[in-house]
Amino acid sequence: MAVGGAGNIVTTTNGGTTWTPQTSGVGTSTSLTGVSCPTAMVCFVSTTDGSVLTTSNGGTSWTPLGTNTTALNAISCVSTTVCTAVGGTFIYPGADLILTTANGGTSWTDDTPGGTNQPFNSVSCVTITVCYAGGGTTALGIMYATTDGVSWNAQTLADSTRNVLGLACASTTTCFLAGGYGSIQGTTNGGSGWQLLAPTPT
Repeated sequence: MAVGGAGNIVTTTNGGTTWTPQTSGVGTSTSLTGVSCPTAMVCFVSTTDGSVLTTSNGGTSWTPLGTNTTALNAISCVSTTVCTAVGGTFIYPGADLILTTANGGTSWTDDTPGGTNQPFNSVSCVTITVCYAGGGTTALGIMYATTDGVSWNAQTLADSTRNVLGLACASTTTCFLAGGYGSIQGTTNGGSGWQLLAPTPT
């Protein structure tokens, strides 16, 4: 499944050979920013209007889950009930946001750490309690992590002058991020140390 601008959702059942459009129901003025599917039938989608869409039938129909008025930029779900959504406004820093749910989106808890003042652009959750969230603006990158699913702590990036745009974690200790200007950073120790992998450090 893939999502994008103007409320577009497309799905494939043959490894990407063909794609089928779906109807999200949000209209063309809302962009869909992230998707996470804990099962083949259950998926969650984050949107720029601050809502989360969910499906329990592989996308045949979608249900909006009201959350907030701040744009959501990414979502990660480790099960059909436990999700973390992050957001904020890229152009106007300050609207940072981390939301969590333990009941499939019926209710959400604001777990935003204080003092970030930068938007979160990406999130990757490995377990119910271990998640990483990155973001920032063009000339500033931020990374936060939680090991209890509630409190988030800042981490020091190898290069914090490039914002974090994408994030993928293979385990509770190993993550890679894609940042501005083609930067790639990685950690194998849970974020105690991040290494700049590209561009090649000089």
